[in-house]
Order: sequence, then C-alpha cells, then structure tokens
Amino acid sequence: MNSSKRRRAVWPTGVVLAFVCSAAGFVFAQRPASDPAAAAAQPEPIVDVTRFVVCGVARTFDDMASSADAIALGQVVSQRCVEWTDGLPCTEVTVRITESLVGEVAGTVRVLVGGGRIGGRVCIVDGAPSFVDGEEVVLFLDAGTEAGTYGIVGLADGTLRVDRSRGVPIVSGPRALTDEGLDAFTMRVQRAAGGAR
Repeated sequence: MNSSKRRRAVWPTGVVLAFVCSAAGFVFAQRPASDPAAAAAQPEPIVDVTRFVVCGVARTFDDMASSADAIALGQVVSQRCVEWTDGLPCTEVTVRITESLVGEVAGTVRVLVGGGRIGGRVCIVDGAPSFVDGEEVVLFLDAGTEAGTYGIVGLADGTLRVDRSRGVPIVSGPRALTDEGLDAFTMRVQRAAGGAR
C-alpha cells in the first residue's frame, strides 16, 4: 500500500448533492393499532429523511483499482445502523477478510456505507450497496481516518459478489466480466492496481 497516500474521510464518497426533506411535520401516517402490545412494537414514525445523490463521471475499472487502498475478499458478518459524525444514520458492515487481493488488509474490518435508519431519522444514498449477512464479497476499500475502518470506492460499483455454487468461485457485479472466475479477476485487478503500488 502506498503509505504516502493521503488519508480520506470514509463517507460520503464522490461529489454529493444533498436533498433534505424538512423534519418539521414530516411524519408518515400509520394505522392506529387496537392492541397496545402491537402499538408498542410499531417502529418509530419517520420524522426526518435525508437523501444524497452521488454525481460524477463513471470510473473505469483501472481507475477504481488504482484508487483503492486495498481490494479484499471477505464474508459479511453483521450489519448495524450507527450515527455518522454529522449526525446522519449510516450502516456499519462488519466484514471478515479472508484474502487480500491488493494492498494490506486482514482480520475483521468495519465498512461504513451511507444510508440507514436510527429511530425516526432516515438517510438514503443513491448508489450505495446493500449486503446480506453471510454473503461473500470482493470490496474496493478506501481507508478511513480510524484504523480498521473503510469506505467503498465507487459504492455499488466497488462491491462484487462471489458465487461458489457452480464448483468454482465466480465474481459478479458492475465491474466484473461475465462469469469471471475469482482467479482471473484477481489477476486482472492486480494488473490494474500495479501501476499505483
């Protein structure tokens, strides 16, 4: 990893335009519950919605590979919504790294992804990836200011899935070739990132 690379804030990534729905009086109508226990179980009404639209020129595979601090294969362990430094909700995804394809990353890391819900506050980030606990992924990681914390270069573009149901691991996603095997993908991404290491 190029240690001279400037550390960047994890989120939001790219040029962002924010569209904010006013918190005042913005409550989704809910049907009254006749059962007090059911009423207590209802989620808190949404009172504030913030939406970010990430704009900019589409990045090439080579550009994303050379921009990433690390590119790693891992398994999603868990997810939870946390409060970002500016008070907005975001999703913290815990990923157990099984192999570092580019750069140096190991162990269990926290990946912060824009978007989430805390109580009545909701944040939506267009283009942000979603995850399923237990799934295997390849992530283009952008090192955060805290050790062991990362963002994702290119958001959904930098998030690829690995399918092992066909006997050999296949990488799929916006930046993967059709039915590209993990070994072929690893060679391609290492070549693309080689000029920046």
